Amino acid sequence: MGVVEAPIFNAASGSFLGFWVRQGWLNRKVLPWNAIREIEEREPGNKKSGEESGAVIISSPEELVATSELVRVQEALKAHCPILGQRAVKESGEYIGRVVDVSVDFAQGMLTTVHVVKGKYAFDVPREKIVEVRRDAVVVEIEEKVKVAEPALAEAEPA
Repeated sequence: MGVVEAPIFNAASGSFLGFWVRQGWLNRKVLPWNAIREIEEREPGNKKSGEESGAVIISSPEELVATSELVRVQEALKAHCPILGQRAVKESGEYIGRVVDVSVDFAQGMLTTVHVVKGKYAFDVPREKIVEVRRDAVVVEIEEKVKVAEPALAEAEPA
């Protein structure tokens, strides 16, 4: 049916509205969150080809719609506040890392946690500590000393 490209995030509500799905070279549609039946976890594939396994399960191809059909999606796209890959900063503006992944309450499509990496360390920031998601950064409220959860997995370098 297509290739899932990126999530569509509504920064104002902290919810995911769906995903961009590419069908062919020039055709992109929206898969609304409420049309998703299941998301299978992805597993790392061949690093050279960039392939990953995993799937977003829907009932039928008719669930994919044009952007113009969904007002909430249009509003989120105008605000353009992506969350994945975004800089994470304290309220003071101090850089604390990059958002590399998120956890989502599947039933409601609500953001629950952002996973932040800085250097070789990774830590989680729960939704309650997210102050704002802006175009340029995810602003979080954290203690002066960030408690590091665990070292981030380093990419294996070829020998």
